[in-house]
Amino acid sequence: MLQLVLATLCALSTESRAVTFDEAKADASKRMAYLGQLLDGKVFDKDKNPNGLIKAWYFVADEKQKAAAQEDIKARYKKDGREFFFAKESAAIFAPLESSARRATAWYSDAVAAGSGSKSGIVLVGDIFSLGSEDEARSVIEDYALSLVQMREAGLKVKDLELDANIPALKLVSNKSLLPLFAQAGQLEAVLKGGRKVSDGFKKDLTQQYLATHGVFGKMFAHEKKVFDDNNENTLQKEIVDFLDECFKFGHERFKTLGYEHKLLNKENNEWGLEKK
Repeated sequence: MLQLVLATLCALSTESRAVTFDEAKADASKRMAYLGQLLDGKVFDKDKNPNGLIKAWYFVADEKQKAAAQEDIKARYKKDGREFFFAKESAAIFAPLESSARRATAWYSDAVAAGSGSKSGIVLVGDIFSLGSEDEARSVIEDYALSLVQMREAGLKVKDLELDANIPALKLVSNKSLLPLFAQAGQLEAVLKGGRKVSDGFKKDLTQQYLATHGVFGKMFAHEKKVFDDNNENTLQKEIVDFLDECFKFGHERFKTLGYEHKLLNKENNEWGLEKK
């Protein structure tokens, strides 16, 4: 009888014990459980989890999960009156997950402004179990994807200036480049500080991804500056440029404190490098 009780307790203990990354990497049947430990608590439920921030998460390395994610996203396209564009744009939604440093991301409708507290984000997780370590997996899920969720939900404040994503130009820039850039910067900062132990290959890919997004932001920022230069009496455009300029400078300053400096490699293409001082 005692042996039966002990066996039962042992079984319950095993079932309730947290699944480790290495266990999930070795056993595909444990992967959803591992991801659930990181993401289930982030899913919003009015009654059960009012502090949640996202609508859902999907492990899209699994074909059934990917199909479910596509249906969920397609439903949002339909709600926005853009269902026709889903077939054309869906590949681009999932393409970033091929990169090791972007193996997880947060998808939001372009109609959703940052800081609106929409709780409509969908976290897409690619094959994180092909990454080299749990630190790399947590880098893409926690440091990038969930950081992006936090900014999309709560907005962004840089020093004394706050993002007003109700301004169409700032809504576009923040959705397409600024918020992903800040999420990647935080992700890269954690690696450079040594808080995330990652491989050289992962670090290289992350740096390249960050600089690519920096280039997109730089082009969008340059466009807004030109709009202001063409009509410098436009006070709203000045507000836009002042905020983006503060973001640009803040982004460079955070890496200077770590001993890294941004170098403009090609002004025409807004191509930048990141060098150790």
